[in-house]
Amino acid sequence: MIIDGHSHVTLPIEEHISTMNKAGVDKTVLFSTTFHPETSVNFEEVSTSIKFLNDLLAGKKGSMVEARKKAATELAAAIARYPGRFI
Repeated sequence: MIIDGHSHVTLPIEEHISTMNKAGVDKTVLFSTTFHPETSVNFEEVSTSIKFLNDLLAGKKGSMVEARKKAATELAAAIARYPGRFI
């Protein structure tokens, strides 16, 4: 059994499973994330997301509490959907 010891939720989660399959990974220790650059379609969207993340972490924008709640919900949903693949 091959276990990836550290990975963050990738959206859509089916792409994460596909990547694991291609790499021969059986299980992944999954961590939450507040940032999803993989959903961006161009560099401008990535840049905007990084700026928002920086502002969020600096306390200039948004709520870290709400961001962490959303991230925890995504993590729990991924594990619940694929309990045999994610820890």
